[in-house]
Parts: sequence; C-alpha cells; structure tokens
Amino acid sequence: MPDKEEVTVAEVVEETAVATVDAGLLERLASNPDVDVDKFERLIALRNSEQEREAEAAFVRAFVKLQADLPEIGKRGKSHQNMYAKMEDIQRALKPVLEPHGFVLNYFLDTEGHVKVTARLSHAEGHYQETSFTTKPDDSGKKNDIQAQGSAQSYAARYATLALLNLTTHDMDDDGAGSQETPEAPAGYEDWLMDMELLAEEGTKRLHETWKVSNPEFRRHLTTHNPAGWNAIKDAARKAGA
Repeated sequence: MPDKEEVTVAEVVEETAVATVDAGLLERLASNPDVDVDKFERLIALRNSEQEREAEAAFVRAFVKLQADLPEIGKRGKSHQNMYAKMEDIQRALKPVLEPHGFVLNYFLDTEGHVKVTARLSHAEGHYQETSFTTKPDDSGKKNDIQAQGSAQSYAARYATLALLNLTTHDMDDDGAGSQETPEAPAGYEDWLMDMELLAEEGTKRLHETWKVSNPEFRRHLTTHNPAGWNAIKDAARKAGA
C-alpha cells in the first residue's frame, strides 16, 4: 500500500505539471503518513506557482481596464518656471478609480542617506507591482531639514506614482473652471499631506498625535477640499492598528 501511494503521488506530480493542483488533493495527501515528503513539497511548490500566475493574470486584466478609466491630471503646481501635477490632485483623481478595479496604492519610505519612495500598486487577488524613485533632500530656498526632507518625499512620490500607473498630465487653462474648483493649498501643504499618508502606516494614535499639532490651515484645507483623502488616510491608520 505505501508503494502504491508513492507511485500515485509521483504520477500526480508529473500529470499536474501543466494542470491545476486541486487543494482538496493536497489536503488528502497531507493527512496520509505514507506520502513521500519530497514529492509532496513539489506539489506544494507547483500549487504556489500556479496561484502566483493566476494572481498576476488577474492583475494584468484589471490593470488594462483601469488604464481606460485613469484621468489626466492637471498641472496646478509651480516650481520656478515649470508646472507639475500636485500630489494632492493625483491622489484625489486616483482614489475613486482604483477601488472599483480592486487596486490599492501604498507608499514606502527609505531615508538612509537619501530619500527613496516606493509606490506599490496591489490587486485584490494578491499580485502587486511597484516603482521606486530616489532623490536627495530638497535644500533649495530657505528650507530647514524637515522641510527639505518632506519636499523630496513629495517629489519622489509624484514621479513614482506617475511612472507606476503610466499617468498623463496636462496644462491647466488660466481661465478654465478646473483651476478654480479648489483653492490653492497653503505653502508646505503637499509635503505635510505626504507625511500624514506615511504616518498612517504607524497607526491611529501616531496619526492623531501629529494631526493635533499640525498647521490649522493644512487641516482646514484637507477636510474642506479633500475630505475623501482625509478619510482614506484615517482608514489606512485604522487598518495599521492602534
């Protein structure tokens, strides 16, 4: 009987090399003490590989549909003589589009000797793709160390997001309604908003502590003109824990 079981497992390994490994079969084999361990582990590896391929395929299908719904982002930010899409506008445009397609966008920060922001687009089926952008602290003007760090984080996050999602931007008409829908954010607001999004990963307590001592103008602008963004930040903090 043991020999017969081992042969059966070997046959399963060969026959399922290009087929679906049934989860029920794995459970039955796992409970059988006569199953060859090495061959069983090969089945597990095959099953994991199969699930990864399925998740990646689901990601690609959803991403193709997402691309058709992604909006162009208006350039409302100004740096020297250049116009750029502000992180606030990018987030506002993306949040209502990502969720219906099963996506969520997260950021990871690395400040060891530089400022590196990684944007990760994760799909509900488990697969994710990410893009990183690395820069130096922005010490232009009269920024202190904290402002220089925050400015670089916002800059890196913008470019990582644009590249990851293949977003397009466009110039705003001076007299267009789009540029008048939301008042210009206070100076330093974008850097603060990026900090708040990163702090959300540390939990609700840390987020609220920082919120209480934040610039009242920043808080007012966020809750008045981007309440969905603030709710998303609070939701992320709740998911991260206390």
